Amino acid sequence: MLNKYELNKAVLVVTRYFGGIKLGTGGLIRAYGQCAESVIQKSTICQHYNFDKIYIRFPFELINKVRHTVQLFKGGIREDADASGMRAEIEIPPSRMELFRQELITATSGKVHFISETVVK
Repeated sequence: MLNKYELNKAVLVVTRYFGGIKLGTGGLIRAYGQCAESVIQKSTICQHYNFDKIYIRFPFELINKVRHTVQLFKGGIREDADASGMRAEIEIPPSRMELFRQELITATSGKVHFISETVVK
């Protein structure tokens, strides 16, 4: 059923407790299949996307440009600030990461600094 409904990275478990009726091999296959299909049809299917993370520092005045660029690439952002400026953890689809980095540099006139994860903590 997972293949039929093209569900990846999913697990579906069907358990049958003996109810006093022997179904035989064919009957068990039909019962398990019908149960699995019923569960899938009643479920909410969620799509999951993989993202790569990038960590940056930038001056306060660039926050709108950074947010806009992240939005253009359909990414996510978590921001924090300290006396020296802003820092952010950004999630971008892996296939768009290099283009995102280039666009971020262009949008901020090179004033964004890429940092490692250990610096952000």
